[in-house]
Amino acid sequence: MNGHAYAGGLFLALCHDFRIIAPKSKVCFSELHINLGFGNAYNELATSLLDIGVARHTMFGAKIRAPQALEYRIASDIYKDDQEAELYVEKFAKDLAPKAKNRLVISEMKRKMNWQAIKICEMEAFGPYDMESLM
Repeated sequence: MNGHAYAGGLFLALCHDFRIIAPKSKVCFSELHINLGFGNAYNELATSLLDIGVARHTMFGAKIRAPQALEYRIASDIYKDDQEAELYVEKFAKDLAPKAKNRLVISEMKRKMNWQAIKICEMEAFGPYDMESLM
């Protein structure tokens, strides 16, 4: 996250398994500031991907700075500049990406981990989960 990730930007970031953040970035759910609430699917995503205390804190519009985002496990790591971010991504690609060769196995593992959020998303917005459409 190179910059602020508010509202949908934070939800988009949370959908990734690994999140690195720039030192001056902030994250928050700003919906409350504009009188919007979360639908069930967004609520499930927030509470399943974040500690419940962190989810509550962010749902009330708290602006979380990078060090706190790391502490709260919103971010996986903090990078100091673009060069360090690039090195982080290159190391990730070298070390972890080859272990994920079998996309079907990874997909199934993630689907099992996130089954509740997927079920709510299917019911509310996206329709039935179709594994074949992901290939």
